[in-house]
Amino acid sequence: MNYLKVLVVFFVFLLGMVGIYLTQLHLQQPDIFDLVPSRSQLQKHLLQQLQLRQFKKNWKTRRGGVGIPHRIVLTSKDGELKKLPLAVQANVRRMLKLNPGFKPRWFSDHSCQTYLKRYYRKTKLPDLFASVERGSYRGDICRAAVLAREGGFYADVDVEMKLSFKELAGPNVTFLASYSEDGSVLNAMMGAVPHSPIMEEALTNIVRWQTNQTPPGGWGTTSEWMGPTTMLAALKAVKQRDCPSQDKTTTPSDYFQFAADPELELNCSKEVIRMFRERGLDCDFGSQEDCPQARRDNPFDGVKFGIFDKDFHIVAWPRFADCNTWGCDSGGWPTDPPAAWEADPENSAPGTGALFSRGAGSLDKKTSQLGEEADEDDASKEGSLHALSEDGEEASEAKGVPEVV
Repeated sequence: MNYLKVLVVFFVFLLGMVGIYLTQLHLQQPDIFDLVPSRSQLQKHLLQQLQLRQFKKNWKTRRGGVGIPHRIVLTSKDGELKKLPLAVQANVRRMLKLNPGFKPRWFSDHSCQTYLKRYYRKTKLPDLFASVERGSYRGDICRAAVLAREGGFYADVDVEMKLSFKELAGPNVTFLASYSEDGSVLNAMMGAVPHSPIMEEALTNIVRWQTNQTPPGGWGTTSEWMGPTTMLAALKAVKQRDCPSQDKTTTPSDYFQFAADPELELNCSKEVIRMFRERGLDCDFGSQEDCPQARRDNPFDGVKFGIFDKDFHIVAWPRFADCNTWGCDSGGWPTDPPAAWEADPENSAPGTGALFSRGAGSLDKKTSQLGEEADEDDASKEGSLHALSEDGEEASEAKGVPEVV
């Protein structure tokens, strides 16, 4: 009888515990209305997903071996190959043939102005671009803006390449360019990953240049050509900020004295920097590979320069072999040589002085926050030879770029 009472009491106690547990479990369940997220919760979730996707994309680009995007940015006044001299057209075709799978994007002055208004509308860059009269300076702004936002490779239409961009950059490089003869950075051939800090700093320096300001570390060169000078200052600023112990560059003391043995291969924080070096060619006694016969026979001194890697192997030439003027008649250069060139024709290469007036304008923000990022689907499409127009419609492709065979 006592055992029966004990079992009944135990059973009642067990039922009570189960009831308490079920009650607590029910209280922990959300109300049916709590299952529907609010608008703010949805926005927060979407923002987290976008940030995660962008983080993965940046990490893959910077650390996963993807490297610089396989696109080539080209600029000219009209954005049409057929309007350039035949020799320049042939050089561009050779460049595209040497880089199969690289999608060209050709910017005219108009399409670049549209691009700046679309993606840099919260900065002074659109007004600055419109105020600059010199074509080559507009090209400096355009290439820097596109590479800073989208990444890719850039080459002047008169650059003759010996190696492909894929061979020059490899899988891990995040920025490449060349030191010029006067110690600045030759921006005629370069590449960068999207949102490269060097390219973003270069945009900031372009505005400083146009407003007669000097960057904190100085320009670092006696060259007064906007593109090469602002690129050198940007490179030095990033190196000094992110890896000061590895920055071995020094300022040259005159126009044609090269900076003392700068570092050509550099792992700097998240950046993998590869620099090349422009040097004069010895066309009298030097290598036939460095200075082929067509260059030896050309009386124009501008073709007697080459771009070399750290092992002194030639990788490109700043101008194609048949070029006979400093701009190779591709536009952006003055028709009549300035007096400084006429006074010293032997040294009449770029970098001999400030010859053109500067416009006005300055950035409202740090260039790393330039513009508003558009969705990937809204971004300009690879392979298009123009930027998107301001209203979101894609501009027509530039004519006169035949398929390379």
